[in-house]
Amino acid sequence: MQAKATRLGALDWAERTRLPEAAALRFAPVIGQVDRYERFLRIVFDRYRQLVVEHQESIGQIQAFMSSRGGESRQLTAEETVILARRSELSARVHLEVETFYLFAKIFLDKSAHFLEHCFGTVRKLSLHSHDQLVKGLDAYVAATGIRVPAELSAELQSLKQRISDFRDYQIAHEQSPYMVRGTLFGLGQEPRIVLMKIPPAGSPPVRQPPAQSEAIQELMIAIDCHIGRLIDLYEANRGLSVFLRAPSKFAESRP
Repeated sequence: MQAKATRLGALDWAERTRLPEAAALRFAPVIGQVDRYERFLRIVFDRYRQLVVEHQESIGQIQAFMSSRGGESRQLTAEETVILARRSELSARVHLEVETFYLFAKIFLDKSAHFLEHCFGTVRKLSLHSHDQLVKGLDAYVAATGIRVPAELSAELQSLKQRISDFRDYQIAHEQSPYMVRGTLFGLGQEPRIVLMKIPPAGSPPVRQPPAQSEAIQELMIAIDCHIGRLIDLYEANRGLSVFLRAPSKFAESRP
């Protein structure tokens, strides 16, 4: 499958004509790191949407043959058995794509933080090696580099941390309870959600915490699209401060 063109890819091509040749050669792999995961996310999102459509179609088929029974008990036909098995397979694949989206979205956010650091230079004792570190160190980084950022950026970064990074970390990648049950909820008229519910061991008090649920992937994709636009706007607004347009000696000292 060939990934569609991205806005970050368009920025890469624009800078190839605007930057000095040596700087353009250095900018390309820097933006390419982020662009790579934007492309992956769009591929995963497209696969996910197609699977959701197929799953809904299988539900319709199941409802049709169940209603045709008229309440009578009978053995399933071979075709009906295949439809039920396909529905189960589709549920698992949808769940896989949701988890995959969260995993790659977290990497995308980390690469976006790297992009800022590579573009505007490193700051002593302040690392932007992850999205979480960018959330914590944004004000200090802005003060040290002199770049201008929109007032709403801090809230946006914090929101993405809670909606993507934290769910990926605590509910997918690092959840270790042996009593955690995972499933996929297909609500009427809603996008599928990952549901995680902890079953208490025998003799333990009941768990009163509500099950954790993932967010609608379409809503997360919209949030990521907004962040991509913000990232591009931030670079364009501060382009003159980037390491790629500094004097040669400064450029050599600040190379990514």
